[in-house]
Amino acid sequence: PWSTPVPIGPPINTSYMHETGPSLSADGLELYFALLDTSSVFSLWVTTRASLSGPWTAPKKLPPLINNSNTVLNAGLSPDGLSLVFSSRRTGNVGNVDLWISRRADLKADWQPPVNLGNKVNTSKNDFASQILADGKTMLFSRDGKPYLTFTSKTGITTALAPRGFPDNVREPWL
Repeated sequence: PWSTPVPIGPPINTSYMHETGPSLSADGLELYFALLDTSSVFSLWVTTRASLSGPWTAPKKLPPLINNSNTVLNAGLSPDGLSLVFSSRRTGNVGNVDLWISRRADLKADWQPPVNLGNKVNTSKNDFASQILADGKTMLFSRDGKPYLTFTSKTGITTALAPRGFPDNVREPWL
């Protein structure tokens, strides 16, 4: 059974901001999340810690190539920590809210300019709330509140409505 949830607390949780859409690295040492700041725009932030029992550092806002003047949220970090998928409204979108990906060469490298995942994933609807599964090839995301799965293979990207049997809470809109 799950334990009773407890707030992460400062420096991540604050009394004056709204934190949402977390994605924890596989080793538990990096936490990406969206923060609604005083300008009423969501942006992505990261906090780190040296060990699983260590304290979280003060969160740092990701650079402008990820965070622009539009809403950016729902970070989904790949299991190897080298890809970050997020939702955004920005120039180059297929629809209203699209999924974008940024990559880095290694865990110490800077994130590269994001690339839109294109029309095999994004539609004219709201595509958001991505999570890359442990196999590194499957991504669960939401399209207007319905769960979808995307698979990558040597032949390209395939997207399909997620199978029945998902828990009811997976069907809830995540924005």
